[in-house]
Amino acid sequence: MAEKPNVERKTEEVKGDNESNIRLADKFPPEKYNLLYPSDTQIKLSKLQKAIFEVVKINPDPQRGEVYSVGKIELQEGERKVWKEKLAPSKVAKDMFAACASIMPVPAGTHRIYTPDPNEISYQAAAVLIKLDGQPMPSVRTKTVDVKLLEEEIKIKLEKRAHDGKLSKQEWDKQAKKYKDVYLKYGTPECKEELEYQIKVKTFEAKKFIREKVESGAFGRCVAHLLGLKSWYLAEELAKPFVIVRIVRNDDFILEDPDGRKMLMQEAITGSKSLFGFSMPSQRQLKAATVDQVETGEVQSPGNEDDAEREVESVASEVVSDHEDTEPHAGEQISLDVSEQKK
Repeated sequence: MAEKPNVERKTEEVKGDNESNIRLADKFPPEKYNLLYPSDTQIKLSKLQKAIFEVVKINPDPQRGEVYSVGKIELQEGERKVWKEKLAPSKVAKDMFAACASIMPVPAGTHRIYTPDPNEISYQAAAVLIKLDGQPMPSVRTKTVDVKLLEEEIKIKLEKRAHDGKLSKQEWDKQAKKYKDVYLKYGTPECKEELEYQIKVKTFEAKKFIREKVESGAFGRCVAHLLGLKSWYLAEELAKPFVIVRIVRNDDFILEDPDGRKMLMQEAITGSKSLFGFSMPSQRQLKAATVDQVETGEVQSPGNEDDAEREVESVASEVVSDHEDTEPHAGEQISLDVSEQKK
């Protein structure tokens, strides 16, 4: 049974002092680290900034689920040639890289692509990375899988295993009281029957979550493009940690200044309003408003509830327009909540 993936992640911070010049290749030598974007950049930090170095280490064993094999390659080592496995980061590793680099998916550019061929499943993903200079770097990538070709690929691989004598099935061993693998001879009826069965099972497993795999594959390509990931690595390369750099605001320095503290407090309040909207009136406030309307003769006549709701919506929109730092949908949320309370 394969162990659960356990990607290791460490974080280091370096605050700026207007004289900080960091060359990543010196701080993280390429012979000891895999430097992702930016790979060889000199960073100068002001007192308002700090650099965050995310160090991620993944396990090069494919059984752990953090990488997977994409074939083998013949390499020259000294006077002899050796075959080595080519390994690619899996979804688990790429999701960790995306989290460390603060890569954000763009919902407007992420959707399924419908093609004329019903056997094709295609998906487009869009993501954006904020570069060290603060500029956004977008990426749009697609992934397409042909179901018919997928079935043929599974069939070819299993037939090759059977031809090489590596096709097996499990049988119960009465003496050992456990299942054991029994390898089948190619060309026998038993081998042919087991081959057809395994082709059906493997094809069903591949089709079961194919849409989710295509979707995650498209986003994984965005991550690889934005961070400069290679299509495959050797095991000794994956043994070196990956390094990702982010530049963020140095709030500790800003808090030392009174105006800076006011700015951060206002930003926190603005973020709270954007997230939760304005506070709704209580039942007591609603009753008091009704009493005032009765005393002043401004009570809505029966049957005009729609007009009242429209009036509430217009007032809410005016409130939102007076607060430019609030999301446009906050006013709509207020009108819905008031309508529910009126009902």
